[in-house]
Amino acid sequence: MGLGREQVGRAIRARTGVSLRGYDLNQSPLGKPRIYHLLWKHVDRVHTLSDALLQRASQLGLPAEMPVMRIPPALDMDLFMRQSPLDDLGDPLRILTMARLHWIKGMEYCLEALALLKKEGRNVRYKLIGSGGDYERLVYALHQLGLQEDVTFQDKMPHAAVPREMEASDLYLQYSLQEGFGNAVLEAQALGLLCIVSDAGGLPENVVHGQTGWVVPGRCPSSLARQIRAVIEMPREEREAVRRQAMQRVKQGFSLEGHRRQWNTFFTDEN
Repeated sequence: MGLGREQVGRAIRARTGVSLRGYDLNQSPLGKPRIYHLLWKHVDRVHTLSDALLQRASQLGLPAEMPVMRIPPALDMDLFMRQSPLDDLGDPLRILTMARLHWIKGMEYCLEALALLKKEGRNVRYKLIGSGGDYERLVYALHQLGLQEDVTFQDKMPHAAVPREMEASDLYLQYSLQEGFGNAVLEAQALGLLCIVSDAGGLPENVVHGQTGWVVPGRCPSSLARQIRAVIEMPREEREAVRRQAMQRVKQGFSLEGHRRQWNTFFTDEN
């Protein structure tokens, strides 16, 4: 949104802030490394969702002396408060991903990992919720992998319906090639889902490996399958501890109240 509006702040004699977002830093600049060169010259303060996005902005020319404030997403805890009992894994294991159907979300690697687990005799069901241009490619992939009976697609849903869908699942995957932070992963942790994410972008800042979920190398279906297998086979009390730690961390560190305080500081601090 800053492109073509770089000098609006100066024209109206106002200070200018910019918020760093995943798509704008990871995809828009492809082949255009100086896309934000003029924007950086007219910015007074920058907001970032994650340290990974800030590092990417620096690679695109953001000056090192630029005032920056890291404010991750926040959740409405009244909406994302688990209503159903926190049961152990189901049979079949119910896996969920909520994301737009786009190559950068790494869903084909998830399908390949699922195929590896199926060859071992694991009883797993995978649900993909979202819309996008890669739907036909993903359907073709699951037919090639023999997963027609194991994978279902559903169009994107109203945000208010997300908690109910998540509570009906055991495991949440976000195996993106790049991700600014990952709001859905935060929501999944708040509702007590076991989360496995890739090491892309801000995801390792979202999930604390081994404590609130697991972070595995991206673009590697065998690594993803290995971690899912490890989660299935670990003692129930260990899984329960991860669930509880994830829920507590989100409640303490990602509330709307704290979010408002941080944004007030962003807009009022004169430094």
